[in-house]
Amino acid sequence: MSALEGLKIDAVVANCTPPESVRAAMPDLMATGLPTGGYANAFTPIPVDYMPGQTLYQLSARHDLDGETYADYAMEWIDNGAEIVGGCCEVGVDHIRHLHDSIVASGREIVGLPIAA
Repeated sequence: MSALEGLKIDAVVANCTPPESVRAAMPDLMATGLPTGGYANAFTPIPVDYMPGQTLYQLSARHDLDGETYADYAMEWIDNGAEIVGGCCEVGVDHIRHLHDSIVASGREIVGLPIAA
């Protein structure tokens, strides 16, 4: 990607966006040739009339994105080449526990230390 030329970039990661958006971004991220991944959030969709600075009052946690479902999304990213996975806003301990367990169950190695909340 020409926008990245000349920059020292170690990896590209889709961050603080719904897991469905990470899925959609993965082909473009992979096309960079850099290590890639996703740190999705678990917010409900951002309202059309979103007011910057009012996040606390306008966003809420999704009820359809439990730990198992989040892990399923992240395992799909991994299956498509992602090397860096985790979670962002509203992704909690249960989500990360399921993700960890799914990675281990798949026979993949976890490298590096997880970032604890």
